Amino acid sequence: MILLLPTLNAAGQASVTRQVAEFRVSSPTLGPAAGWQTSPSIAGNGSGYLAAWVDDRTGRSGVRVTPLSSTGESLIPEGVPLPESDSFGRTEVVWVGSHYVVFWLANYSVQGIRVSAAGEVLDNAPTSFGEADWIGGVAFNGSRILLIRNRYQGHLADLLSSDLQSIKSGIELGQGHAVDVASAGAEFLVAIGSLRETKEFLSVKRISDSGEVMASEPNPVLEVLSGGGIELASSGDGYLALTSSIIRSAVFLARDGTLIRAVTLEAGYGAVSHAIWTGSEYAIVLDTGGTTTTLHRYSRDGELLAAPLVLDVTPPLSIEAIAARGASLLLIQQRNSDLEVRMSDAGSVLRPLTVSGPTQIPLAVAAGGGVDLAVWRDGNPGKLLAGRRTWSGELLDGAGRTLLEASYVDVRAAWTGTLFVVVWREEGNTLRAVRLSATDGVLDETPIDLASDVYDWAISGGGDNLLVAYVEQSGGGKRMLGVMLSATGVVGTTTLATLADPLEVAGSPSIAYDGAEFAVVWERNSILDPQPGCPIGVCPLLYDTTIVMTRVGRDGVAKDPEPVVIAAKAPFDTYTGGPRVASTGHRWVVVWSRGAELFARRVGRDGQLPDGSPFDLPPALLPAGFPYELIYDGRALSMVRDGIIVSALEERPTGIVASGLHSTIDGIWSFVPPVASRGDGTWLLGYGRNDQANGGIRSMFVSLMTSVETRRGRGARR
Repeated sequence: MILLLPTLNAAGQASVTRQVAEFRVSSPTLGPAAGWQTSPSIAGNGSGYLAAWVDDRTGRSGVRVTPLSSTGESLIPEGVPLPESDSFGRTEVVWVGSHYVVFWLANYSVQGIRVSAAGEVLDNAPTSFGEADWIGGVAFNGSRILLIRNRYQGHLADLLSSDLQSIKSGIELGQGHAVDVASAGAEFLVAIGSLRETKEFLSVKRISDSGEVMASEPNPVLEVLSGGGIELASSGDGYLALTSSIIRSAVFLARDGTLIRAVTLEAGYGAVSHAIWTGSEYAIVLDTGGTTTTLHRYSRDGELLAAPLVLDVTPPLSIEAIAARGASLLLIQQRNSDLEVRMSDAGSVLRPLTVSGPTQIPLAVAAGGGVDLAVWRDGNPGKLLAGRRTWSGELLDGAGRTLLEASYVDVRAAWTGTLFVVVWREEGNTLRAVRLSATDGVLDETPIDLASDVYDWAISGGGDNLLVAYVEQSGGGKRMLGVMLSATGVVGTTTLATLADPLEVAGSPSIAYDGAEFAVVWERNSILDPQPGCPIGVCPLLYDTTIVMTRVGRDGVAKDPEPVVIAAKAPFDTYTGGPRVASTGHRWVVVWSRGAELFARRVGRDGQLPDGSPFDLPPALLPAGFPYELIYDGRALSMVRDGIIVSALEERPTGIVASGLHSTIDGIWSFVPPVASRGDGTWLLGYGRNDQANGGIRSMFVSLMTSVETRRGRGARR
C-alpha cells in the first residue's frame, strides 16, 4: 500500500480514508473459465496425466496446469497457476520418471518448472533456458531431457537433467521451418524441415546421451516435403515422423533414422495433425480444422492395421494435443475459447479441461435501507447480475440475481429513499430500468422504458424518486433532458436546458441530491474554429468548455431555466471525465478538470456562488486522462479514480482543499470504480479482484470505506 503523507492544516489535522472491511457480494459458481485457454500440451505417467495450457482468465496470460485421471477427468478443475508464467505460444509437458516438467515461452525465453503428479508446483520460480522465438519440442530418454528452441530460424538444443540442471546448452542444429524431437533408448532423434532447392524436405539428426550430434548432414534418402510442420513419435525402437505440406505424410524410420517407409495420407496443408505410440501401434489423428477428424492406426514398420475411423467430433473443434492410454487416446480439443477433453472410444462425451467462475466486472453500487447493492457483469458479454448484502453481513441473492441476459452498454444504480433502481443503456441508445426492494425481489417483471435516443447520461436517487439527466442524441447534443421515475414506476419527462448556439453541445452530466432537491452539472462545449487551412475532419476539434448547473425539484422541473455558470469558458482539449457534483447537505461541491489541472467550487442551495472564483486543487490528485468519481459520505468528501486511488477533500471557510492522497487497496485495477454513500460516514467501493482462493476468479468485491481525522504534532512532514 502506498501512503503519501497529507498536507496538514494549522491544527495539525488531516482527513484520510480507510478501508473498514472487504466482502464478496456474490458466491461464484463454476462454469467455463473466463477469457481464452489455448496452446495445451499433455503427458502421461502410466496412471494419469498432466495438462498445461496458456490461460488469460485474469486478463493477463499465464500458464496453468491440472492433473487428469486415467479417464481424462480434471482433478483440479480451476487449474494451478504457475509462478512468473507470463506466456504466449506453445507449452510442453514431459514426464521424467518422478515428476513432470512444464516448459513455456515468456519474453522470448524458454522457462521450465517441475510439477508433481498431483499438480503441486515443486519450484518457487521457473528456470530460464535461453532466448527463443518458439519451442521446437521436448523429449526424455530415461535420464536426460533434450529441449529444442528456435532463435532467428536456427534450431538450438539444450541437454538438461531431470531436475533442470544444464548439462550442455546451445547445441546447433541448423536452419529449418519445422522441428520436433523424440527418443529411443539413450539417443534422441531430431526431425527438421530442411530447405533444399527452394523446398523443405524432412531431414534427421541423432544426438547422443552426452549431447553430441551424431549425424550432422540431412539424410538424402528422406525426399518427403515437410514445409507445413512436423510431429515426431517414438516406439522405443523406431520413429514416426508426421509431416504437413501440400500433402501429409507418415514417414516410418528405423532407430538410426534411416527410412523404412513413407505413406501419403491426404491433402491438408497447415491442418493440425498428431501422432503417438500407444504401446503396440502408432495412432495418427488428422484434423482438418474442426470439420472432420480421422484416426489412423499403423504398425511399427508402416503397415495400415485398420480402416481410418472418423471420430465423432461436433464442429467447431480442433484437436490440439493427444496422449495414449493403451489403445484409447485422450484428446484435448479447442472449442471457441475453451479447452475440452475426451477419450477416442467415448463417443462425443466431452469434459471441460478447466473451469472457473465467469469473470465478474463491477458496474455499479448503491446503499440504503440497511442494505448494500452491487451490480456486475458475469462473463463476456455476460449476464447483468445484482447482489444485495445487509449491513449485518447476510447475502440476500446468493450467487447473484439475473436482471438481464445481455444487450446493455453501461449501467448505473441508485437508492431512492425507499427502493433500489438499476438503469442501463442498450445498444440502440435506449434507457431501461428495474426496481428492487431492499430485501425482497425485483419489482418489475418487464423493464421500464425511461428514454430513447440517449447519448450521455447520469442518475441520482432522492425523495422516493430517481432523476435521470441525459443528452439527446439526435439533436446533436443541443438539449439536456430529464426523466423522473417515481417509487410507483411512473415516468415523467422534462427539459432541463436547451442550447441555442449551433456550435454548442452538452455532455458529461452528473447529479447529486441534497435532501430537498437535485443539482445537475454538465459541460457546455463550444466548438472552436479549426486552424486556418485545416478543415473539420482533418484537424482535431478544440472546445471552449463552460461548467454549468441547474437545480431540479422533486417534481422534475428545472428551477434554473438559465443554468448557473460554475466556471467560465476556457480552452479544453483534454477529456478527463467531465465535472462531478456532490452534496454536503448544506451546499453543493463541484469538481472538474481541464487537462492536467483540477478545480473545485462551492454552490449554495439557493444557486448562489459564495466564492469569487474556483479553487485550484493539486494536479497530483488527477493525472491527465483519468476519470474519477466524487462521493460525500455524510462526513467528508472523497475523489476516487483509476487504480482505486482516493483523495480526501475538505470544505473549510476558505474553500475546498485537498487533505490527503493514498492508495486504498493494493493490486486492484478499475477504470472508473463505482462508489455509493451510506450517509453515515461510510461509503462503498466496488471492484473486481482476482480471487486466488477461488482459482483466480475475478470476483465482485465491495469495500466499506470510512473517513477519519488524523492528528500530528508541529513539525510533521508535509
